[in-house]
Amino acid sequence: MALPLPLAASTPLLHGEFGSYPVRGPRFALTLTPQALHIQRLRPKPEARPRGGLVPLSEVSGCCTLRSHSSSDSAAYFCIYTYPRGRRGSRRRATRTFCADGAATYEENRTEAQRWATALTCLLRGQLLPTDGERHNHARELVQGLSLSEWDSIITVSGDGLLYEVLNGLLERPDWEEAVKMPVGILPCGSGNALAGAVNQHGGFEPALGVDLLLNCSLLLCRGGSRPLDLLSVTLASGSRCFSFLSVAWGFVSDVDIQSERFRALGSARFTLGTVLGLATLHTYRGRLSYLPATMEASSPTPAHGLPRAKSELTLAPAPAPAPAVAHSPLHRSVSDLPLPLPQSALTSPGSPELPNLLLNGGGPELAGDWGGAGDTPLSPDPLLPSPPGSPKAAILSPISKGAPEMPSSSGLPSSKPNATVAVSTRGPADHLLPPLGTALPPGWVTMEGDFVLILAISPSHLGADLVAAPHARFDDGLVHLCWVRGGISRAALLRLFLAMEHGSHLSLDCPQLGYTAARAFRLEPLTSRGVLTVDGEQVEYGPLQAQMHPGLGTLLTGPPGWPGQDP
Repeated sequence: MALPLPLAASTPLLHGEFGSYPVRGPRFALTLTPQALHIQRLRPKPEARPRGGLVPLSEVSGCCTLRSHSSSDSAAYFCIYTYPRGRRGSRRRATRTFCADGAATYEENRTEAQRWATALTCLLRGQLLPTDGERHNHARELVQGLSLSEWDSIITVSGDGLLYEVLNGLLERPDWEEAVKMPVGILPCGSGNALAGAVNQHGGFEPALGVDLLLNCSLLLCRGGSRPLDLLSVTLASGSRCFSFLSVAWGFVSDVDIQSERFRALGSARFTLGTVLGLATLHTYRGRLSYLPATMEASSPTPAHGLPRAKSELTLAPAPAPAPAVAHSPLHRSVSDLPLPLPQSALTSPGSPELPNLLLNGGGPELAGDWGGAGDTPLSPDPLLPSPPGSPKAAILSPISKGAPEMPSSSGLPSSKPNATVAVSTRGPADHLLPPLGTALPPGWVTMEGDFVLILAISPSHLGADLVAAPHARFDDGLVHLCWVRGGISRAALLRLFLAMEHGSHLSLDCPQLGYTAARAFRLEPLTSRGVLTVDGEQVEYGPLQAQMHPGLGTLLTGPPGWPGQDP
C-alpha cells in the first residue's frame, strides 16, 4: 500500500472563524497547518501585525473540547494548552480557548470543535488525519447494522474499549437475545488489554505484553474454541444502563486510568507514571458499598486459604456464612500494552493549567486558571454524541481510543448529570436481583460505609495485560469480584499492595484496609461531591450506580485451555 505524500509545512488543513472565552473578547480566524496554528484577530479591530498569532505545534502539549453548563448556550469550546518559551528561555504554561458558535445548535458547533481537536491531536502524535475512519461509538453503530448471519464471529483489533462498544452494540439490537451469542474475540493492540491478558493466561501462556501477547492471542484464535462470557449490567445514576465485561472502578484505579490518558503516548509507561502521580496525591472518598454475597463454590475448584476482608469493615446488614477460600496465582503490576493510540472524537489534555471552573474532557481534577473573566458561564467536559450509523463492510474492527464535579443533592448523594462520555444500552436482560436505584435493598445484602481509597468490581481475572486483580476468577463463574481499600492506608502500604501483585501475594499481606468478596450484584453510592467512575475504563456519569451479573450472556473466543486441570 502506497504511503501518502507528506504535506507541505504551510499547507492549510483547517480554517474557520471562532469567538473567544470569555465571550466578551475578540473574534479570531484560525488556520491549522502541519507546523503551526495561525491566529488572527478579526473583530472588533483587525490586527495589522498579530502578536502571538503564530503558535508552533512544537509548543502545544494538547487540547480538549468543552461545553457551557448553561443549557441556553449553544456554543462549543476548543481549548489548546501550550508551553511557549520566554525571553530567558524558560517555558511557562498557557491556555487559549476559542468559541465555536457559527451554527444554530450545540451539536453542530461541537462537531466543529471536535473536528479541530481531532486534527490537532493527529498532528501532535504524527498520525494521519482522519477521514471516514474509526471514531467514538463507530464500532457500536457498525454491529447494530451488521447482518450477523453473514459472519461466524467478530474479532476486534484493539484494546478493551472497542470490545466494550461491540458488546453494547449487540445488546442494543432488537434481536439482542440472538445477537449477543455472536462469538467475539480480541487481538490486543491497545493501551489496555485486560481481556487479552486473561485469554493469554487461560491458554496456558506466560504473562506477555506487546507483540508477544498479540502472537499468543492470534495463535489461540487459530486453534479455535470458545466459552461463555459473563456480562455485568450497570445501571447509572440517570437510570440508563450499559454492559461491562471487565470492571467498574471508583477511586484510585479510575483516577489513574482517566488521568493517565494524558500520557498515552508513553505506551507502557503510562500507567506507571499515572500510579506514581496518584500515590503522590492520594485521595480518599466517602461512600457506601452494598452487595449480594455469593458462595465461591462455583469459582473455587481448588480452595486454599481465605481471602482477606478489611478489619475495619462495618456490616450494616447480616452477612451470610463466610465463603470458602480460594487459591490465587502470581500477579503482575503494569497495565499497559502496545502503545497504539488513535484519534478521539473528544480529546483529553496532557495536563496543563487551564480555565477557572473548567474540567478536561474525559474528567480529571478541577483546574486552576491562567486567565478568564469572573462571571463567565463555567464550562464543563464536552460529552460525546453518537454519529449516524454506517454500513459495515467487514466484521474485523480496527482500534479506537477511549475518551464535572457534582454538587450533593438533597438526599445527600451526588446528583446525576446526563453528560457521560459513554452511551448506554436500552435493551438486554432484566436485572431481577436489583430494586430500583435509590430504593431500599432487599434482605440478605451486606452494606458498609466509610472512607475508601478505591473500590473495584471486576469480572475476569485481569485488570490489565499483566495485572491480575482476581486470580481465581473465570470468564463464566457468574460472579463479580469486589475489592476495596479503605482510607487510612499509607502510600507505602498501598505501593506494597501493588508490588506484591507481581508475586501473587497482595491478598495475603494481612493489610487491615484491604477487603475482598464475591457477589452476584452490588450497589455503589459515592457520598463525596466529586470523583471519577469508570466502566471498562470508560468514564461514566458520577453518582450512585448498581450492577448485576448475568452469567454466560456473551460468548468469548478463547482457544482451548492450556494446562491440565483447567475447566474445558
